[in-house]
Amino acid sequence: MENNVLVSKQTISKIQKLLKDVDQKLFEQIILKKRFLNINEASAYLKISQSTLYKLTSTGKLEFYKPSGKLIYFERETLDNWITSNKSFGITRLNREEDIAKRWAEENFKTSKL
Repeated sequence: MENNVLVSKQTISKIQKLLKDVDQKLFEQIILKKRFLNINEASAYLKISQSTLYKLTSTGKLEFYKPSGKLIYFERETLDNWITSNKSFGITRLNREEDIAKRWAEENFKTSKL
């Protein structure tokens, strides 16, 4: 006797979403183990578009390799260095540091009134 299994569209949709999530996590884990990444992997790793990556390479802002003369590859360490190359502080921190510098200057450079 055959067992007929009825599965709702909602259940199928949930299963598809779970499979997509698992696929994405596996892709991310593979990227983390690789030394060199292709354009698709580098784009996913940095969470930026491929066109942005191409712009960074064409302007010389991001180093890449082109061993076959066609496909480009990025060293993951180079991508990590690029991410950390332009450190920026939030406005709150900058304002706080500016206030501290002003107070220090006022305390240390007081001029005596004659």
